[in-house]
Amino acid sequence: QTLEQLMEMRLQFATMLSDIGLAGPPSHTSSHSSSHTFSHWLDDAKQPWNVYASNPAVIKAVLCAALSPNVASMDEGSSPNGVPRWHAGPKADADEVALHPSCVTHGLPTLRFPHPFVVFLEKVKTSRVYLRDVTPVSPMTLLLFGGSMRVVHEEGVVLVAGWVRVRAAAETAVVVKEVRQALDRLLARRI
Repeated sequence: QTLEQLMEMRLQFATMLSDIGLAGPPSHTSSHSSSHTFSHWLDDAKQPWNVYASNPAVIKAVLCAALSPNVASMDEGSSPNGVPRWHAGPKADADEVALHPSCVTHGLPTLRFPHPFVVFLEKVKTSRVYLRDVTPVSPMTLLLFGGSMRVVHEEGVVLVAGWVRVRAAAETAVVVKEVRQALDRLLARRI
């Protein structure tokens, strides 16, 4: 049943992409075609949307764009060999959160995270506040796809989504901001 729901969601997403012109339906099918035929077309490696389907960096960038502003930042004081502490909002407003025990990354020491940021699907509260369905993302991915950004030159940081602090030299931050604006304009034209 869960797999059927996933398949239905996938077909709905493909339909939405087609409706806004980012993907066209296969020319040999009609709106009454079977979901199997449509699914086969979606999985076709020759289709332009599948060119980078096996590239983890691209998948993480898409997830970052889709899940933003659901971003968590590792506490800078986390012990290298201990389980990191996470915050999912401005520290003044956010309680400490933990990665849900069902996450693959749950219990990993700080050193095992290549970057101090994750995006997440949902935040749930049971015995404590947990993040579920997390994906680690790089600072560059966060800068390019993670929500609004503001360069704070005097501190050498970029604020993403108004609170996530990403260290960056002023020159780098300005270039990234220009690339980000170009990406936003390109997407606005496509959609």
